[in-house]
Amino acid sequence: MLLLIMGAVQSCTPLAQSVLESVVIGTYPATEDDVRAAERAYLAKEQELKYEMDHYKDVHPGYDEYHVEQDEIWHNPYVLIAIISAYYDGQEWDMDKAMPVIEKYFKLQYRVTEEVTTEIRYRTETQSGTRWVTDPDTGQQKLESYMYEEDVPYEYTICNVTLENYDLSHTPVISMSHHTMGMYALYMATHGNMEGIDEEAKLKGDVHFVNCIASYLYESHEHGDVIIGNAMIVKAEEDSLRLLTESEAIDLARDMSKIRKVSIHEMTEFLSNKQMAEVKPERSISAILRMGAEIGNRQPCGPDDRER
Repeated sequence: MLLLIMGAVQSCTPLAQSVLESVVIGTYPATEDDVRAAERAYLAKEQELKYEMDHYKDVHPGYDEYHVEQDEIWHNPYVLIAIISAYYDGQEWDMDKAMPVIEKYFKLQYRVTEEVTTEIRYRTETQSGTRWVTDPDTGQQKLESYMYEEDVPYEYTICNVTLENYDLSHTPVISMSHHTMGMYALYMATHGNMEGIDEEAKLKGDVHFVNCIASYLYESHEHGDVIIGNAMIVKAEEDSLRLLTESEAIDLARDMSKIRKVSIHEMTEFLSNKQMAEVKPERSISAILRMGAEIGNRQPCGPDDRER
């Protein structure tokens, strides 16, 4: 038996080593602090760009009229870190090395073009002049000033600004070699074995997205609900999923709060029918479930059961 086990372990060693090597290769070659710092640096540049677009007239004064057209300003944090990691061919990098890559790919992702056109327009202005007039009584002439209105031409400048977002995930195709693209694809597949690096980058336009964890929404984290656990609630949009916005999460939490009160009341009635000690509706879910666990001989919940 011992030999059999040892043989099985030996046969598994190459597989385990292969898996371990894959994990190591697919891990970002940077510390978590540097990874998050790189993401914050890119996000800061996006926020500066957004401010410039939103206040273009103040930042670039001197024109009579402004027209600003802009794509949405956003990026995928995992794409950014995968680009940096692949750029250095999987070699260790820090923020000093990351900044030149960030600058390069920010310019590849976003392009601002400004076109100024000049038109000749006319406006009515009040002018002053002088003229000779004859006194009807004496016949003498004298010089007098007078005011009049006149259409005057002037140059009218129109500043047309366009911001294009070429999508950060499209930039590797035009900037990387075949080998580097392979490294980039690997990091995108593994997410660098570092989930959650986008915690500080939930800014997409003026909408803030949040991680809405089910266990906290239902307050089931208080009793360790194994079914809900750490599941994240997302919203389906056509063929994709996205996080909830702050307002959506607040509305959902408010609705769940109402449902939770009804559920507590129904569970209280159910447990009271089991001739348990007096249970009041205002008791917490945790207390009610602990009491329910003492019933013993539980049967699987059917369609008509309300115990769960």
